[in-house]
Amino acid sequence: MKVIKTNKHRIEILVDDDNYKYLANFKWYVGTHGYAVRTNKTGKKILLHREVMEAKGKEQVEHKDGNKLNCQKSNLRFSTQQQNQMNKKGWSKSGYKGVYWHKLGSGWWRAIITIADKPKHLGLFKNKKEAAIAYDNAAKKYFGEFAKFNFPSLGRVLL
Repeated sequence: MKVIKTNKHRIEILVDDDNYKYLANFKWYVGTHGYAVRTNKTGKKILLHREVMEAKGKEQVEHKDGNKLNCQKSNLRFSTQQQNQMNKKGWSKSGYKGVYWHKLGSGWWRAIITIADKPKHLGLFKNKKEAAIAYDNAAKKYFGEFAKFNFPSLGRVLL
């Protein structure tokens, strides 16, 4: 693993040894969405993770660990747009993904997962941790390896 440093803010971008020599020839910066970017001679913006994976056209490339500056091949994968959305963090105000205070019920937390752009109600829970576990179980079922968990270190279905 090698590190490319940006000029402006000394931010480190992780790349593989075999890509470093080529990629280090360009001036990379972190764009507004947090991705490593460079501009080519025609003014077109080139995303580093897409360049590493040699992505064409509308091909989606995502970062497995969610770190947009970890552009090592082992951390990148091709995905559909829907799979790429599954891996987004999207934490709510509860502090957990897919967990919201149920406005109509007193003292209840609601767990929701979105599948194919449609919200699916997973249930009401007395505490937000139980709702987060319900979300994780549904994410494992529906999203598999593309799931982003509230409790990733557990790596298994909890209920």
